[in-house]
Amino acid sequence: AQFARLHHGLAAIEARMAQGPFALGSDISFADAWLTPTRFIFNNFRAMTGRHDLLDAYPKFDAYEQIASQHPALSRVWGEMTDGLKIFLSELEMG
Repeated sequence: AQFARLHHGLAAIEARMAQGPFALGSDISFADAWLTPTRFIFNNFRAMTGRHDLLDAYPKFDAYEQIASQHPALSRVWGEMTDGLKIFLSELEMG
C-alpha cells in the first residue's frame, strides 16, 4: 500500500517537471532546491528496498540526478549529502 502511495507521488512529480534542464524549465528555481535532496534519497532507497526499477516509470525524475550533479549550486548540495551519508553510515556501523 505504501509503494502505491509512493508511485502516486512520483507520478505527480513527473507530471509537473518540465523538459528541463531544471525542474520547472530553463531557469533554476526553489523547486530545484527541493527536488535535489529528494532525488538524492532515491538512490539509496532503491538499494535498501531492492526495487532498482522503482524510477523506471519516471524518466524525468530519474534523469534529474545528472542535472543536480552537474550544476554548480545543486552539485554542492548533492556532494554534501553524499558526504553526510558516508559519515552516517560509518557511525551506524560502529555502533
